[in-house]
Amino acid sequence: MREALDDLLRNLPEPRDGGFSARLMLRILKAEARARFWETLAYAIAAAVVMAALPFTGLGEAVARVTPALMNSGPLILTLGIVTFTVAGARLMRE
Repeated sequence: MREALDDLLRNLPEPRDGGFSARLMLRILKAEARARFWETLAYAIAAAVVMAALPFTGLGEAVARVTPALMNSGPLILTLGIVTFTVAGARLMRE
C-alpha cells in the first residue's frame, strides 16, 4: 500500500508556484546554516574561555597520572561508549 501511495504522489504534476517552494527551501536552508554557524561559534568561544581559565602548569604530569586510572575504569569506558553511540545515532537520525 505504501508503494502505491508513493507511486501516486510521484506521478503528481509539479505545483505551479512560480518558484516559491524553491525560494522558501533556500531560505530555510540558509537559516539552518546560520544557526549552525552561531552554535559552533558559541561552543568555540566557551571552549576558549575554559582553556584560558585552566592552569597549564603541571598539566602534563596530571594527565599522565590520571589517564591510566581512567582507562582502567569500566563504568567510565561504558559511559563514554554510550554517549558516543548516542551522539552518532542522533546525527544519523537528523540526516
